[in-house]
Amino acid sequence: MGLTLLVLLACDTAPEPGRNPHPPEPPCGADNPFIDVDVGGDGICGVHADGCLECWNQGERCLPPPHGSFTDVDVSRRRELSDTGVDCPVVCAERQDEASVCWGDHIYDVDGDGSFGYEAGPIGLDELFANLDSMCGLRGTELVCWWDFYGDVVRPLPAVSAVAMDGDELASLAVIYPDGSLESWWGGDYDAHETAEGPFANVAMSENQLCAVTVQGRVSCWSMGLDNAHLDPLELPWSDQQWQDVCVTDYWGETTCARSALGQVECHGEATGDEDWVDPPALPLVSMSCGWNSVCGLTSEGELFCWGTGAAYSYPGWY
Repeated sequence: MGLTLLVLLACDTAPEPGRNPHPPEPPCGADNPFIDVDVGGDGICGVHADGCLECWNQGERCLPPPHGSFTDVDVSRRRELSDTGVDCPVVCAERQDEASVCWGDHIYDVDGDGSFGYEAGPIGLDELFANLDSMCGLRGTELVCWWDFYGDVVRPLPAVSAVAMDGDELASLAVIYPDGSLESWWGGDYDAHETAEGPFANVAMSENQLCAVTVQGRVSCWSMGLDNAHLDPLELPWSDQQWQDVCVTDYWGETTCARSALGQVECHGEATGDEDWVDPPALPLVSMSCGWNSVCGLTSEGELFCWGTGAAYSYPGWY
């Protein structure tokens, strides 16, 4: 009888699939909606409605977010063989006073004591882009970059309307100009670039793939050529919707996800056939971000959803 009761109690208290019955207290408190989230590699950072910034699934020795009230965040992937011996992404965030700050892999010894630190960036940036070797921001239509780790920091560009930067260490960059034309550079080599006429409205890139959304809402994708210079058209079976934006995972079997004007998400790629693949939510999303093998997005109420093959460990309290 006692054994039967114990089994019944165990069944009654079985955890909901995908949820931890005893989740840790979130650093920014419970029931605190997100206003921005970014995935870099398998690390994620999110800004809450009250300006609190939290990061999770980082390396054990990585710095926590600094104090302050934030509005925007961008995360690079983690370096596979870090020069500093610490496997951390680079994170850049913008405070509400418009001062940006970055920390992570190669932002090292800024205080002269041989430790990691926080590096101040330019002020007044509207959007941030973090790379393992470069950090950039969009101020109006001007692309401003700083931090020159390998001497090939991305050059400033005076008039762009959209930007994408590969989260890896090659300083790869794609921009859309005000006339809708697209230009991309791979590995920081400005003599090896490609252009496309468009007109395009949005752009995303990974280590080996580039995608852009036309002003008519169609998605065009290209795979990187073997010589790192030319782009080969990549056909993906998108449904007949008006697409708003697109992102590409950094996993070797890249997965491309597009978000429609109505907030619905559709994904294509090798990983979507994996047995561990988690589908995107059916409800509308207002934003999304791709990492190594996870994609995360936000609803209009600030609720976070993650999908892909790494979605199970995407947020504290999830399995």
